[in-house]
Amino acid sequence: MRFSLRSTKTIINKILPKALNGLDGYGGGHEHACGGSVKKKDFTTFISNLKKLI
Repeated sequence: MRFSLRSTKTIINKILPKALNGLDGYGGGHEHACGGSVKKKDFTTFISNLKKLI
């Protein structure tokens, strides 16, 4: 699944690698705008990781 993340408050490119750690996916970008892809089977875990880090 492809995703795009944007935020005016959170520096996303620092937390994105941590949210993807151990999952089958990749991503990157700028401080406040990133994109990437993660396997469908890992998407729920990715979202959960992202929420915990934010």
